[in-house]
Amino acid sequence: MKYVLLGLLAVSWTKAQPLQTYLEELRLNNPELLALEARIQAQGEMVTVAKALPDPQLGVAVNLETVETRVGPQYGRLSISQMVPGFGKRALREALALKQQETMKEEYQSARLRLESEFRKLFADLYLLGQTIEINRTHLELLRELEEVVTERYVHSLAPYQDLTRIQIEIDKMQDRILTQERLAFPIMAKMCRLLGRAVLELPFPTALPPVPSLDDKESLLQNSMRENPSLRATHHKQKAADLQMDLAAKERVPDFRFGIDYIPTGTSAMNPPDNGKDPIMVSVGVSLPIWRKKIRAQQGAAAFHREAVDHELNGTSLQIESLLEQSLYELDDAQRKMDLFGVQILPKARESLEVILTGFQNNTASFLDLIQAENALLEFSLMEIEAQSRRYKAFASVLAITAASEVPHETP
Repeated sequence: MKYVLLGLLAVSWTKAQPLQTYLEELRLNNPELLALEARIQAQGEMVTVAKALPDPQLGVAVNLETVETRVGPQYGRLSISQMVPGFGKRALREALALKQQETMKEEYQSARLRLESEFRKLFADLYLLGQTIEINRTHLELLRELEEVVTERYVHSLAPYQDLTRIQIEIDKMQDRILTQERLAFPIMAKMCRLLGRAVLELPFPTALPPVPSLDDKESLLQNSMRENPSLRATHHKQKAADLQMDLAAKERVPDFRFGIDYIPTGTSAMNPPDNGKDPIMVSVGVSLPIWRKKIRAQQGAAAFHREAVDHELNGTSLQIESLLEQSLYELDDAQRKMDLFGVQILPKARESLEVILTGFQNNTASFLDLIQAENALLEFSLMEIEAQSRRYKAFASVLAITAASEVPHETP
């Protein structure tokens, strides 16, 4: 009977794009990133708005009854005025708008890292699923070959009928498992296409995962995360923005000024006095009166509470990053240990055991049940080794997102 051991398969799939190519497409076409880019551009325009003066005001007044004066009748008034914010207010508003834009840029980087990490994990899931399907198909082929042997033995009364039914049940179970796994691929592909900004279509199964390089020690990774993680950097910008908001609230005590010019059109008088018909022009200066102290104190209090909230947010983000890094490193180490356990220790022994039992079965010295158990054990260990590979890369993807190290040399398999 022809037999190919599980775990020694040469997987043959349609050629998949390198992961780095997918990630570049994600950065260019992901709808969430495109929306964030547009918001950053919009905030850039708001910087210009923040530093600009308020619009001047033009006013026209018409006398319902002509006002007679010594130099002639006056029919109304034309005025134009400009409000000028108190000293320092415009500069603070511009600085606040710029700081808010810097915050949005860091939030964009945080979203990019999060989406890239999500895509890497889906890529690993698709790789795991593809390898699982291929291993199960090979196992199904082996079961069918074994069914032929058992059928022949049953025909010659060398094997009981229960052996034949048992192998047929195993075949039915495996066919259902493969069908389920093949259908599971499409939801994963749909999620990947969503991240790429594509219409949902079938993607090729990856044939390998990118290599996982050795990492720095945990303390170095944590320090790098505290320095480079964009979520933390965004929160630092929020702190500075909150400080500017507090300064701006304090400036509410500073009055704003209004400068204006009034022009009064005047007709001629029949008495022809000096300056007859001369149009008066007046210059006006106004000032706001910030007398509502309760309102000003409320604005300052709101700014102070906002600053306190950002401080708590920074502390919470720092703790979350430390916790996530700890969990990701544990999962990375655990997956590596599982890979070594199954790939180096258990799988070679399982293959050797199966070869011995297969020879014994062919020589009628090993039972059919022993053969089925040995095949299932090898299948299980092969799948667990592949699953450990996927888990390791997914944990590595989390570390990349936490430490803000999205560019990995030689990431393409």
